[in-house]
Amino acid sequence: MTELAARQQAFAAELLAHARPTGGMGVYHDNHRANVRQALELAYPALRRLVGDEYFVQLVAQYRMSTPSRSGDLHHAGAGFASFVHAHFSTANAAARYACLGDVAALEWAWQEVFVAEDAPTLEPNALASIAESSWPALRFRLHPACRLVGSRYPIHALWIANRDAAGDATVDLDAGADYVFLTRPQHEILVRRITPAAFEFLCALQARTTLAEATERACALDSTFDLLATLVDTFRAGAITQ
Repeated sequence: MTELAARQQAFAAELLAHARPTGGMGVYHDNHRANVRQALELAYPALRRLVGDEYFVQLVAQYRMSTPSRSGDLHHAGAGFASFVHAHFSTANAAARYACLGDVAALEWAWQEVFVAEDAPTLEPNALASIAESSWPALRFRLHPACRLVGSRYPIHALWIANRDAAGDATVDLDAGADYVFLTRPQHEILVRRITPAAFEFLCALQARTTLAEATERACALDSTFDLLATLVDTFRAGAITQ
């Protein structure tokens, strides 16, 4: 190891240390801790309200030390936080009512990813008119870079709506059932909505670049009444299909 690498490792260790280093290094330690905390507070407002300010600060401190960001952009500091929260509340001693928190965090981070995703030209529903129907089964669609899909056995959409700002009604029945959430950004406005399990399975399949026939089969396996045409038109109109 070179001298420079050794110094960089020592600097990083002090920056991420639990205890405040002595001397001038303490200033860098404090600034890093505060910046990461503020970045995650902005990215995860619903999670913060659900667990409370004090516990949220503790979670961020543990995350900061165990999962240091590899990006120079503070926006990406929380990229692994949802996975960290999910693992944290999946331990044997975690109460069952906290099991939904990792999924709420995943929805919040999906929103952040949609917000900064690159733009791409979208296709209109009439784009299918130029393609022979006999060729449709083999089609593979490309979802817009700003599309995200988040599923949970908990009502995470309701939890997110109720807790994303302090004025919301935080009362949500955790036994209300599963939520399947579709996010995209048509015309620079983020769209977040619940969809059916079959539509969720269909869009996940399209995102994985399976054929239209394969995606439809997967959706119909969940719901024999799945409406392919209506789902396709709705997806196109949401600006979710790109060239």
